[in-house]
Amino acid sequence: CIRYLGNWVKPLVRNNTAKSIIGPFCMLSPIFVFYAVLLCRGDVSGELADLREMKWVYPTRPTAWFYTLWNEMYIFNRVHFEALGDTLVLGTLCTRLMLSLLATVLNTIGAGAALSTPMNLDNELQRIGYMNMGIGVLGGNIVYPQMGMSVNMRIDG
Repeated sequence: CIRYLGNWVKPLVRNNTAKSIIGPFCMLSPIFVFYAVLLCRGDVSGELADLREMKWVYPTRPTAWFYTLWNEMYIFNRVHFEALGDTLVLGTLCTRLMLSLLATVLNTIGAGAALSTPMNLDNELQRIGYMNMGIGVLGGNIVYPQMGMSVNMRIDG
């Protein structure tokens, strides 16, 4: 469904807004089906407890405030900032930065070639940079850009 249903359904739909919703719907449809099956079986809370025992769903996690990550992970008096001056660390950081930039540029150029309308390369790279800075500030894993979804969304309108 995730990969093929969208390609089968999109030619049948004429509305551009509806076309843009088909892709995300196909990506989320397995989750919808999973929870629909749970709802049809009856007691959802009891079923989830059984599913946790069978390890079909993740175990419950203790709840915490959103700033807990900052309080536990970002203790700056434990950070050895002098390690950033090490040539091996600087070389590794620069190498990763250049490889990430190269991958971003190549993906963006490839995406631009796949589209009939030109892409603003500066705008695309700037958005990816802002996205990675936001993810980094919030403690997430920095991602590499994948332009396939951007191309599909742009084609759909």
